Amino acid sequence: METTFSPSKHFLFKLLLLGIPTLFLIGFLIYTLFIFQSAQSDGPTNIILFSVLAFLGFTLWQLFRLYRNLSYTITNDTLKYSFGISSGTIKVSSIKSISTGRYPAAGNRPALDFNGLKLIYGEGYTIFVAPEQQAKFIQHLKEINPNIKVSV
Repeated sequence: METTFSPSKHFLFKLLLLGIPTLFLIGFLIYTLFIFQSAQSDGPTNIILFSVLAFLGFTLWQLFRLYRNLSYTITNDTLKYSFGISSGTIKVSSIKSISTGRYPAAGNRPALDFNGLKLIYGEGYTIFVAPEQQAKFIQHLKEINPNIKVSV
């Protein structure tokens, strides 16, 4: 049975990933329109402006994909996380403990929230995840591996 958990998304991450780049793109688009209205626009200027505009649009599209593609999927004995270009799998049977925590400064953290779960698995590896329904997420992992120590 496959269960997918959607991530919790903090407002600050929404602002950084989508809000500010969108405003920058709109601002540059307005600036470009003003340049085209002026009599000083020439061929090379137009090419540069369109190139920058295309690059900004592509960057915004990639950030939107990163924002939308985050998920945690539990299938049989596997926890699969997907976050933009980063993805991976963890054997649920290798998870030793789960504790609540804050967004770590370093480490593997496919999450868009400051509050989440710290999973310790394997030989001391740590991953920070932030599912929206943390209690159900923990319960599902405990059903597969009842030896997981939980400190919430």
